[in-house]
Amino acid sequence: MIDSPKLPGSAGEGAAGRDSHKSSRRRFIQAGITATPVIMTVISGPVLANGVGKACESPSAFASINASPHGTPATCNGVSHGYWKTHTPWPSPFSPGDLFNSVFTAGGYPGLTLDAVLNLGGGAPYEDIARNIVGALLNTAAGLNPPSVMTIALIKDIWNQYRSTGHYVSGPIDWGHDQIDAWLQSTFT
Repeated sequence: MIDSPKLPGSAGEGAAGRDSHKSSRRRFIQAGITATPVIMTVISGPVLANGVGKACESPSAFASINASPHGTPATCNGVSHGYWKTHTPWPSPFSPGDLFNSVFTAGGYPGLTLDAVLNLGGGAPYEDIARNIVGALLNTAAGLNPPSVMTIALIKDIWNQYRSTGHYVSGPIDWGHDQIDAWLQSTFT
């Protein structure tokens, strides 16, 4: 006849076995509690020392899959298009009454002002990009995004190409709607 194995805490093991089992469980739980902050530290991304802004990149760096950036990343402090709907004065040389089509040569919104474009619903084709383009334009004019990441000329070029062809192309970059939108939003805090 084969004896059944004695499990920890089973009859016949005695108090010493049960205490050993409890001690083992306690060590396991304590180890888990100690390891949690380490795991959380590894998972969390870098935080800027000043607590303001976030790391951002030029379109070419944003499009790159290089996982080991060199140097200190640029810091963007841009705000979303929604901010500019309710805050004035706007940075020079722009004002809420400027016609969108006079700022962006490819147009798309005849008779609408920059402010009116900010207030578009975003559901129709081009509307969400147009709102974010105006937000990025104002952020850049206000100096909230560094010129190494974004310039007014670049913003105008992105909109003009996108409105004319449905894409923004520059060197190896060939972005459609989703990539343009992701990059613009990456410059907002």
